[in-house]
Amino acid sequence: MRLTISAILITSSLAGCHRSVESAVDAPSVATEYLPLDLPDSTGPRVFAHYMPNFPVSIDNEPPESDYYRTEYLDPTGEDGIHMSYGGYLRDRPLPRKPSKQGKWAEQNVELEISQAESVGIDGFAVDVILPRSRSDVVDGILAAAGTPGRFSIMLTMDMGGPVATDQPMSSFIDDIVHYAKMPAAYRLSDGRLVLSAFRAELRPVGWWRQVLEGLSARGVSAVFFPILLDTSANLEKFAAISYGIGSWGGRSPNAYSLDDTRRGAWPDLARRSRALGLKIMSPVAFQDNRPYAQLYFEAMNGLTMRSGWAAAEEIKPEIVQIMTWNDYAETSAVAPSLRHGYRVLDMLAYHIAKFKSGSSPAIRRDVVFATYRTQRYQAAPSFSQPKLMQLSADSMPARNEIEVTAYGVEPSSITVRMGSEVRHCTVSKGLDYCTFPLGTGGVTIEMTRDGRTVATAGGGPAVTTSPYVQDLQYVAVGGLR
Repeated sequence: MRLTISAILITSSLAGCHRSVESAVDAPSVATEYLPLDLPDSTGPRVFAHYMPNFPVSIDNEPPESDYYRTEYLDPTGEDGIHMSYGGYLRDRPLPRKPSKQGKWAEQNVELEISQAESVGIDGFAVDVILPRSRSDVVDGILAAAGTPGRFSIMLTMDMGGPVATDQPMSSFIDDIVHYAKMPAAYRLSDGRLVLSAFRAELRPVGWWRQVLEGLSARGVSAVFFPILLDTSANLEKFAAISYGIGSWGGRSPNAYSLDDTRRGAWPDLARRSRALGLKIMSPVAFQDNRPYAQLYFEAMNGLTMRSGWAAAEEIKPEIVQIMTWNDYAETSAVAPSLRHGYRVLDMLAYHIAKFKSGSSPAIRRDVVFATYRTQRYQAAPSFSQPKLMQLSADSMPARNEIEVTAYGVEPSSITVRMGSEVRHCTVSKGLDYCTFPLGTGGVTIEMTRDGRTVATAGGGPAVTTSPYVQDLQYVAVGGLR
């Protein structure tokens, strides 16, 4: 019997409770010793991650302790103090690496990100094209780094709120796409047609987009349009006539993915309407979303928003899932390896990617435990003079202060959670299982035991404090095998 999302929401809010997803399916796979599972060899539906070119691994190829991320984006007084009122621009950054001595260091960094994405089964980046080619060659570098066609694809996603759309005429907009379409890594259907996407496509009318597609055809580029709509419900029927499929930016709290929501504009309604119009579907999956610059955050309920998005995708069966996002650190929605959560969020995605692609729960091969938590209670007041604090979005689930353990076990196990002087316990089933507890203070360590023997641990992450320096409501993660 399928457990509904609303039921999951109720269960997950109870301290010490858990939900088990037993894994018992064997399929052709590739051994991945850094994950609890071996990735299945699947050619099923595709998974892309939304990529923001303005947050590369390194901005300036300087040492991490003195580079632009450290001195200007993470420091509340950085960039001449323009972000001081909200405690600084960012709360996280890409996992630091030493400066490269090679001339093509930026392209090498993209190659690293591609290998990181591929390591959990992601098929490509949906690259947010923000700037015209006349002002930036960053997208060229990303396409070049992806290299061989079919290995890792780049879905061109024109950002309709960015200068690529607002600061140049349609003819130049078309010129940019024609240039990118010549690159082997540009995402195409099996029949060779280019897949063109656009973020917030509704900022331009359908007639304008029809002219773009006709202009591309006249230049020898056969393309299908797969737009991402911010207001999907209001624009779905309008865009259907010119679209191969429709994508939605989606929500950032578990309630946005409820399969029991019967309202117009809810996920089941959007899927039904899309299929009735003969459209393919691109579903969103997000881990979290916190925006200091906008004084806004959504309650992700630890990993529940992510799991709810995957549960909806398994039910709706879209042709593509797009992870929102790979590296948008301004909205703290990144799943890429980062300073604050390492590889852990990415590695927790691997199970769900494998299940979505193969259609079956992958077998757990290795005992692994993760934990997600905030480093401060959501009500905590920062000591830094920060008058503009993030407020909970009106369409979010209520805020909460909890730590969640995500356990992958080859057999049933016991979990011990230590937060400072507090100790909590739970038992987890074979396969994928969860426990939640009230958030304590101090350092966090997790131990997974079976038959009196420790089989997995997690810890070494940031401590939970009652006196934070700046407001930081992101969920961090500890654990994993790398």
